[in-house]
Amino acid sequence: MTSEPEYFSPRCAIGLHTDCADAEPRDSGVPGVHHLVCACACHPTPPSRTGQPEERE
Repeated sequence: MTSEPEYFSPRCAIGLHTDCADAEPRDSGVPGVHHLVCACACHPTPPSRTGQPEERE
């Protein structure tokens, strides 16, 4: 299984960090489909799916 590339919300890309709704993990309601979580440095790193925090380099 390959890991997904980091996702950066378009809102963060144009400087609207406070309006970014992608900072928190969200369920799409569709089995097998999930919303990507914004990896912009303005957001804290979300915990991994194993419950352990992910490390950033």
